[in-house]
Amino acid sequence: MPSFLPACIFPVLALAQSAAAEGYDKTIIWTFFLSAYTVIFPLVLGLIGFSRFSKALQYFVILLLLVLISESTAFYLGWQKLNNLIVYDVFTAVEYAFLMIVFSNWFEKRGIRTALLASIPVFLLVWLYGKFIAGSTDQFDSIFLSVESVVFVFLSVIVLIKEMKDSTVLLVDNPVFWVSSGLLVYFAGNLFVFALIDQLLQPGIERFHGAWMIHTVLNVTKNILFSLGFLSTGAPSLKIRSLWRKLRHRRREEAGPGA
Repeated sequence: MPSFLPACIFPVLALAQSAAAEGYDKTIIWTFFLSAYTVIFPLVLGLIGFSRFSKALQYFVILLLLVLISESTAFYLGWQKLNNLIVYDVFTAVEYAFLMIVFSNWFEKRGIRTALLASIPVFLLVWLYGKFIAGSTDQFDSIFLSVESVVFVFLSVIVLIKEMKDSTVLLVDNPVFWVSSGLLVYFAGNLFVFALIDQLLQPGIERFHGAWMIHTVLNVTKNILFSLGFLSTGAPSLKIRSLWRKLRHRRREEAGPGA
C-alpha cells in the first residue's frame, strides 16, 4: 500500500467510527477538524517547491502556513471552551493583505497593481475601526467576511479570464489557474454562509451544521485545487513521470528484442 494512503484513509475511518460511537456533535467537530487538516497537503507541497516558486506563490505558501497556525490556535481555544472568534477575525485581515499581494503580482498593469496594494491599508483601517471601536470581539465580522468574499470572487474571475486567453501555457500546467479556481470556489460558495453567519451562530439554529458542512466541503475542495496548482509547477517533483518511464524501460528489457 502506498505510504500516503493510510494518512488519507485513517482519518476517514476515525470519522466513521466517531459517528457510531461518540454521537453526532463530536462527529461534526471531527469533520471540521479534518477540513482544517487538509491544508497540510498544499502546504507541504508548497514548502517543497518554495525556492522555485514565483514571488506570488511564495506569499501564498506563507499564507497557507498562517492558515494552519490560526486553525490550530482556534481549535485549541475552542476545545478549552475559550473564545476563539478573535483568531478568525484577525485572520480575515491577514488573509486580505496576503491575497491582495498575491493578486497584485498576477497583473501586469502598474495601475491595477498599485490599486490592489493601496486597498490593503484602507481595508485594515476600516477593519480596525469596525472591530475594536464600533464593533465587538465576541461576534463574527460577517460584513468584512462578505466584502472580502465579493472582492476575491471578482478578482479570481478576472484572473481566470486573463489566464484562459493566454495561449502560451496550458491551463493544467498553470498554477495561477488552479489557485484562482480554488479561491473562486471557496469564496463564491461561502458567500451566503459568511453573510448569514450571525444568524447561523444563534443558539438552537439547526441550519448551522448544514451550512458549516458546506463550508467544510468547499474548504477541502480548495485545498485539493491548491495542491494541484503546486504540482503543476513541477517544482515539488514526486518523480512520478520518471518512475513510470523506468518501469516501461525495464519491461521492455525483460520482454527482449522485438517486444
